[in-house]
Amino acid sequence: MTNPRSLREAASSVATNLRLKIRHRSHPNYPWLFLPREKDVIDSIVNLWLQDKENLDFVTQKTGKSFDDDPRKDISDAYPIIWADRPLATGVLHTPFPGKILVIIALEDLDDQNGLPSNIGQIPCGGFAVHSGDEDMKFKKQGGGLAFFILLN
Repeated sequence: MTNPRSLREAASSVATNLRLKIRHRSHPNYPWLFLPREKDVIDSIVNLWLQDKENLDFVTQKTGKSFDDDPRKDISDAYPIIWADRPLATGVLHTPFPGKILVIIALEDLDDQNGLPSNIGQIPCGGFAVHSGDEDMKFKKQGGGLAFFILLN
């Protein structure tokens, strides 16, 4: 699903800056993710995504999840990531986020050739995909794309 132009513009503008800040594995539970040192740019993208009721309706339609009056309360974690240097390189990551719903917001055009799991397909810059954290993620060798992960309870 593609988000409004403002989210696409915001995603594109933070991509280059984020790429410079992402240096090392730093997520305590998912060491295959590379995260920036500070997460200050997350709020602007997450807020833009949450403001569009169509986004929340799409997640509800796809997963059956209903949102709180303040949908931010439904977020368990959110962070930018780069799809690179995964120890699994190719193959399957089994149940990566048990009990969670994963929303992937593309900061640039993503597909399975630049890191997006092949079972998700492709996401244009500023668009998003929804994936159950209980479902496996299938990877090819390529990586390098930037995205935001939003984990919903």
